Amino acid sequence: MLAPGASVHSVRPLDWLLARGCQVRFVDDRRPRPATRDGFRWAPYPLGAGRHRWLGWNLSHRVADAALRRLARGADIVHVHWVDHRAYACARLGLRPLVITVWGSDVNLLLEPGADETCRQQVGAALAAADLVLADSGDMPAKIARLAGRPVPTALLPLGIDTARFQPAPPEAIADWRRRLGAPDDAAVLMSVRAWGRRYGHEELLEAFARARRDARRRAVLVFKIYNVGDYAEGPALLERLQARTRELGIDDDVRWLSDVPFDALPALYGAADAVLNYPVMDAFPVTFMEAAACQCPVVTVDLPAYRDTFVHRFFQVVPPGDAAALAAALRAAIDEDPAAARARLREARELMVREFDESVTADQLLAHYRRLAGDGATAGGEAPGGAGTR
Repeated sequence: MLAPGASVHSVRPLDWLLARGCQVRFVDDRRPRPATRDGFRWAPYPLGAGRHRWLGWNLSHRVADAALRRLARGADIVHVHWVDHRAYACARLGLRPLVITVWGSDVNLLLEPGADETCRQQVGAALAAADLVLADSGDMPAKIARLAGRPVPTALLPLGIDTARFQPAPPEAIADWRRRLGAPDDAAVLMSVRAWGRRYGHEELLEAFARARRDARRRAVLVFKIYNVGDYAEGPALLERLQARTRELGIDDDVRWLSDVPFDALPALYGAADAVLNYPVMDAFPVTFMEAAACQCPVVTVDLPAYRDTFVHRFFQVVPPGDAAALAAALRAAIDEDPAAARARLREARELMVREFDESVTADQLLAHYRRLAGDGATAGGEAPGGAGTR
């Protein structure tokens, strides 16, 4: 298997495949963990950053194409995580069977006004050439077809979580996190854990929190989990603006800025929260929902098309987009709800995560797709299919 794509998105599927005895050639500009493991091979792509300065664009592309063809030789499946120029390169070179996993923003941003037209055309060509596109939300197939210019074979496959790791935390671990957060014993803890980009609604959550705390019966603390700041051009300015606004609102004592949380500590952090807040303007299906449900942590979320026909409306508190009053009211209700009762009503959500959203279930479904395609498709490295486009 050849696996071009951003390593941050494809490390977990990589672990699943290696654990099941697959041979993986991982192609990316960064070496993912594990650096060495049976069945694993890493190759950098594109090779030699900045090489075009001395080879020229045409020759450097030809060299990169030859290297990609060589890496794909004999692969049973070519799977690209995050659809971009790498997926387009695989499609243009006719590498098949071609599987593409879309992750939300890679598709959603290209459907926004002002999106780069060249990028949109390349992504559309890659999607049109795919033997299968995997997505995690029900609104994606129509968007994929819109970019591709025709319907594309698509399957829903949520990323899945380790439900043995993400489960209700023991009381002592929760108490330790509340102490670290400086949360008074009688205070509710609301927490925003999404990436640090403007579209994730942190500013709206801050304003709603300031409004909700004035009318709530309990004291409340708002926690912003800060990460990925450098991955967004507006990230540093957004953090500075939020901190300044916190001072203007006079709520410094009730807002926490949390960074460098180890992955293993996340279940206890969910346990310390009375509610997780989610208010993006666009989204796929966030792993946050599955982690919170598995830990029986309540969620207040905006209502987006990506969340429809899922467990979200069954278990979470949902508010309409663009309604500041409704968001503040939902936060106030989350602050005042009895914590034990709130978690008790999510026992069924926990059971659903174990039964249908554990990563072992996802891994088995992924391998089933691979086996079907490997039996039906051509060996990777053939001629480009129609619609793959040229560059």
